[in-house]
Amino acid sequence: MRVLVTRPEPDASDTARRLAELGFEPVIWPLLEMEILQAPLPADIGWRGLTLTSINGARALAARGDIARLRHLPVYAVGDRTAAEARELGFSPVSSAQGGGAKLAQRIIADGVTGPLFYPAAEERSFDLEAALSAAGIPLVTQPVYRMRTTRTLPEAIRAGFADKTIGAVTLYSRRTAECFIRLVGQHLVPNGSHGFALCLSAAVAEGLTIGEGLGDAHLWNIRIAERPDEAGMMALASALGGDDKAATPGTRGSR
Repeated sequence: MRVLVTRPEPDASDTARRLAELGFEPVIWPLLEMEILQAPLPADIGWRGLTLTSINGARALAARGDIARLRHLPVYAVGDRTAAEARELGFSPVSSAQGGGAKLAQRIIADGVTGPLFYPAAEERSFDLEAALSAAGIPLVTQPVYRMRTTRTLPEAIRAGFADKTIGAVTLYSRRTAECFIRLVGQHLVPNGSHGFALCLSAAVAEGLTIGEGLGDAHLWNIRIAERPDEAGMMALASALGGDDKAATPGTRGSR
């Protein structure tokens, strides 16, 4: 089965490698590209820690040359991959919430952190971490350090792959990616026909497939949701498809 990988690089190539090891034929089409923002960091007001809701936040700090200034701060990371990236950059200690933004907020609150915390963020954010921590009396200083730009073009090979159903599945790691995907691909899908498998990192990501009435007929996707919002969870979804010997056939909406 050919599986479309929509992640930005360098993560797309890593996911493609993992899919190939499972017997799939990956097709890379990054829908987002990271752009580093250059506005200076705010003044340190006695920060007690650094929060990271994405591995891209750590990468952006490294690209900006801000690591040395911040390395003394303990890091609260959203998940294991982000935590591992922070450790690679020399941060210590680093803790992982092993989940999304809500779990990160819960972890910070449970650890009794009083703040203030510094949050190098994306320009557009799906979870309001500042509001979640503010409700617990923990101040958060947020500074956008990168933005994710969406692609505006649909390659002919991708359009054809969905039209003739030689692409049987797509991996979707963010709601914004899902929204971009359905906008670009939805109008080219065959009406009233099965579109294949949509492997989604979370329920919030899957919701991105339903934007715009009728765009891509979301109910015709066999939507599978990872039990864990990480790469291991996504590869478990792919493994369940059965590799090359299982075609993308019509099915019921997944809820795992």
